[in-house]
Amino acid sequence: MNTQVGFVLKIILFSTGLSLLIKYGGQYLLLKPTTSTALTIVLTPSLVFGLILGWRYYK
Repeated sequence: MNTQVGFVLKIILFSTGLSLLIKYGGQYLLLKPTTSTALTIVLTPSLVFGLILGWRYYK
């Protein structure tokens, strides 16, 4: 149980840090506001986590 709570806390902290980085650091990136750029930025963290967890599951 303790490892599950720790894992959830790590995910919450990482998500909070990532959202703050996007909110306050995003204005320094020279990206054009297009639909494909927004989808890439939003979906990349979920895809990365999915790949990491899937890789750990099959390993």
